[in-house]
Order: sequence, then C-alpha cells, then structure tokens
Amino acid sequence: MADRLAGKVAIVTGSTSGIGAEIARVFAAEGAKVVVTGRRQERGDAIVAEIEAAGGDASFCKADLAEPDDCEAIVAHACATYGGVDALVNNAGIFPRSEFEESTPEFWDDMFDVNVRSVWLLARAAARSMRERGGGSIINMGSGNAFNPAGGRLFIYGCSKSALYGMTMKLAGMLAG
Repeated sequence: MADRLAGKVAIVTGSTSGIGAEIARVFAAEGAKVVVTGRRQERGDAIVAEIEAAGGDASFCKADLAEPDDCEAIVAHACATYGGVDALVNNAGIFPRSEFEESTPEFWDDMFDVNVRSVWLLARAAARSMRERGGGSIINMGSGNAFNPAGGRLFIYGCSKSALYGMTMKLAGMLAG
C-alpha cells in the first residue's frame, strides 16, 4: 500500500510529537513530501531525520500557531520547498485547563487562537495552492469533548473544538467541488 500519496505534499501541524508525528511518518511512508511543524526545532529536526532515514522526504518549519504570520509561513514554506500543498492536517491543539468561573478572556483567546483561528488561517492559505494544483484535502482533528455537555475545567477547550467542528462543516461545503 506504499506510495498512495506519491507526488503529494502534506503539511501536518503539531507533528513534532504524538499523533502528529505518527501522521507525518505514515504520510511520508505512503510517498508524500511532508512539512513537519511545531515550536521545538530539535524535535522537528529529529522527526525529519527519522522520516529521511526511512527513505521519505520531509522538511521542518518552526512555527507557533498562535502567531498569524507563522501560519502563513508554513504554507509559504511548503510552496517554496515542494511547489505547493495537496493536504493539510490541522492536528495541533492546546488543552490547558481552567475552572469555568476563574477563566479569563486571555485564556479564552489563547485557546481559540491555536485551536480555531490557526486552522482558518492555514486552510485559507492552503486552499489557494490546492486550487492551483487541482484540489486537495484538509483534515481537522477534533475531540469528542465538543459534544460533551459537561464543562468543568475543559469548558473552553470544548467550546474551541465545537467551533472547529462548525468551521470544518462550513469549509467542507464551501471548498467542495
């Protein structure tokens, strides 16, 4: 089943560890050229080295998704390095906890900047390249917490994932066909 993604270019956010790193490895094993992203240079370099040692093609773009310019830079990196974008996996997310009554507007903004706004910024930038290349795929990683009526210390996280779910539905309808 190798090479199902041969010739494709994929961006995987939050791919310096965990699920994102594994997605990057699998995409590369399937033939995609992968842009690994994250805040930690040493981890990014290690994942790229691992992919390359296995015969894949990857590059690292250090980015903080809370920074709008970094979101644009990831897509620019993919276009400059590999000629465009065919797949965007919005895997990165943050999930700090805060008691509902003690949460601050800054806490809300931090959560939504990474979990929602960055997805919009990346999708907007990647869609341009995908259209030029004849299509593509955007995969947004959600959470069952979006549908959990309990809030507690994850209330704002759940709200951000609910917003992500809504945005995903809107993007699917708007970008299809």
